Amino acid sequence: MRTDDDDALLRGCAFGDRGALRLLYDRWSARLYGIALRITNRPDLAADALQDAFIQVWQHAGRFDPARGSAAGWLIAQARYRALDLIRRHGRETP
Repeated sequence: MRTDDDDALLRGCAFGDRGALRLLYDRWSARLYGIALRITNRPDLAADALQDAFIQVWQHAGRFDPARGSAAGWLIAQARYRALDLIRRHGRETP
């Protein structure tokens, strides 16, 4: 997996290229799901975190700046933050 390819795909997402989002999803979904699953320890929450992360990627890909970090790091951060948010939210719920 080449970093410059991921950078280009994120730029494509920023311009509304659905094909770029599909390629990013195909490349990264398994890895990001695994990260979310390790954080949440629940497959349902990990799946929700993955979905939320890709919604963020689609809506905010224009915020990615390759001068500040790698596309991989940015994508992993999206999944990590979404997973942590879900843990916080579900930790407050009463059964």
